[in-house]
Amino acid sequence: ALSLMAFVLLLLLSITTLVQVETQGSQIQLQQMEAEQSALLGLQLALGELQKTAGLDQRVTATAEAVDSVNGPKQLTGVWRSWEGRDHQANGFPIAPDYGSKLVTGDFDIDVSSSGSGRFLSWLVSTAHDESITPVGSLSAAAPPQIVEVPGRTVPLVGEGSVGADDAAYATANEVHLEPTELADGSAAFAWWVSGENTKSSLSQPTTPTDVLGWAERLSSSTRPDASVFDITSPNELDRVSSRSSLDQVSSRATGVISVSQEYFHDLTHYSRGLLTNTATGGWRRDLSLLSEQWTDVSTGDFSPSGLPMFTLEPGVQTVARKGGVNALSSGALIYPWAVESSFPGPEFDITGQVFTGGA
Repeated sequence: ALSLMAFVLLLLLSITTLVQVETQGSQIQLQQMEAEQSALLGLQLALGELQKTAGLDQRVTATAEAVDSVNGPKQLTGVWRSWEGRDHQANGFPIAPDYGSKLVTGDFDIDVSSSGSGRFLSWLVSTAHDESITPVGSLSAAAPPQIVEVPGRTVPLVGEGSVGADDAAYATANEVHLEPTELADGSAAFAWWVSGENTKSSLSQPTTPTDVLGWAERLSSSTRPDASVFDITSPNELDRVSSRSSLDQVSSRATGVISVSQEYFHDLTHYSRGLLTNTATGGWRRDLSLLSEQWTDVSTGDFSPSGLPMFTLEPGVQTVARKGGVNALSSGALIYPWAVESSFPGPEFDITGQVFTGGA
């Protein structure tokens, strides 16, 4: 009887332990699922805000470090409206735009007839879009959101595992910590941050063109950085790089120090693609080399509608151009006197071409 009672007790203890383990496992799995769904929600919102703020051709992104008089963190990216044609007059001559408007928050609508006041749109971090963290009206290019660690308040999006560990100054200059945005019911929270790939050096396998077409493609693309500057000792093996962390495979840095992928987390990319868009007024940029290749077909008069389109003043309005004539400043001339550009506009120059009669 005692043996049977002991067996029953052992069986009950085993079942109880099994139930507790299963319950804890289910809770952990549920918490993990909630965390994954929160991360997915943050990703979707980040993509949506990125498309909303920087999706149009007439958008310019830059780091907070590049903003004049602000000198913010390099790992924080902002979005601005381009000049949208306000840096030149109707005949194409350049004028100085209102540079102060880059620090003023504007709206997302493109209105070519407006004064253009307020070119800044937003910072690409979740805290800039959370009114409980960044109140309405306080978003500004002159005051970037805080991305430093605040114990008990922020969560790390880029931490020691990504950029390595050194001192407090190094952490401030490289890590990203944000205050998370909570859901309305308080069940979960998320945070997101967008890194600007256009400010990083793109490392790729160096190639040598073997024909004219290859050289033309090489010249039409951006130049390649010197990989040795970043301690890449095997640049001929860059084709093995499939992620940022795999940059360490082509470096001979010793173990126990900050790796290449960590030190240059905000400076290097293994994959970066872009489009040659016209940020002034939208659409594709013009390949002016076509003019030199078809120069004999270019008329000395204005282009006909079937001719090559030139500079776009605003959506739907394009300039016409012709070969240089007697008066290089007259409307439609291909070549402008850029040597005296800094003097425009000035009393000694008539933008319409009535006073200045020198060559281009």
